[in-house]
Amino acid sequence: MSNKTFDIAFLGGGPAGYQGAIRAAQLGLRVAVVESSHLGGVCLNRGCIPTKTIKASIDLLYRARRAKEYGLEIGFVRPDIGSIISRKEKVVGLLRGGVKQLLRGNGVTLYEGRGRLVSPVELAVENEGGTNLLKTNKVVVATGSHQLLRGPFAGNKQGVLTTDDILNIGSVPKSLLIVGAGAVGVEMASIMVELGSSVTLLEMADRILPGEDSEMTAHLTRMLKRQKIKIITSVTVTEVEPGAEVRLTLSDSRVIEGEAVLVAAGRVPNIEAIGLAEAGLGRGDGPIAVNERMETTVPGIYAAGDVTGGWLLAHVAFAEGIVAAENAAGLESQID
Repeated sequence: MSNKTFDIAFLGGGPAGYQGAIRAAQLGLRVAVVESSHLGGVCLNRGCIPTKTIKASIDLLYRARRAKEYGLEIGFVRPDIGSIISRKEKVVGLLRGGVKQLLRGNGVTLYEGRGRLVSPVELAVENEGGTNLLKTNKVVVATGSHQLLRGPFAGNKQGVLTTDDILNIGSVPKSLLIVGAGAVGVEMASIMVELGSSVTLLEMADRILPGEDSEMTAHLTRMLKRQKIKIITSVTVTEVEPGAEVRLTLSDSRVIEGEAVLVAAGRVPNIEAIGLAEAGLGRGDGPIAVNERMETTVPGIYAAGDVTGGWLLAHVAFAEGIVAAENAAGLESQID
């Protein structure tokens, strides 16, 4: 076991972790980032960036199919899902490498491995090479979140996809049922229908995008219907029968079928096995509570990003990570 000493260590290399780490380094601190998977977190690897990269292909496909309306003859156009996914992987890989270079350029030490708190001032990092023990004056917990399939969707059921799965599909399902008509569900519906799926969008509220402006929601509803997307609101799923055709029983007793189901709802913070109890932060049965300075109840330990609950958005995590870094460095910063 090797020992290293830092002024501040970030447990997690997603938006909160890498942005906070860069800011801490700019303020003259000795900084470490611990990441068990890929740098960039959900946004870069399984969210914003891969989705927008796929959508860029879909936008071009949409225009190409309508080229004749603009006086252009370009022949038959069809999507190649394998090539679309490969391009997505290339873009994500390039940006991931860019984040790594940013950390290196700012003098941040990166530890790739599974990190956990063993005390308020110590982190153990385990990987194939062994265990490193990092001693640090301050810690920022920025472990992010993951999707959790609950209720009738729990378990590894045939034909049930998560938002991670849909970004790596090998073929386009002929019919797709999307549970959850928030931003992710609506965006994936518009993407998958252009790829050739017959899409049904399900929402428990009385309209899609229930957290958004009602006039915009009405406008988007009309747009989706023009794309031949079926929208069912004010329902929940009570039963799932997996198989080659997945059958969903709805709360209004209707039964609908699809080749696949995408569950576009339900994320929980990554708090398992990261040593919260050892650091004095309790059992860890929900988001980590913080104040406007991103401080936890334990002096010297901060938390930022999805792990704190609230708005699960990358730019929110950026701001929270920077606020945590600045306060750890002795500045006075508050999250707005």
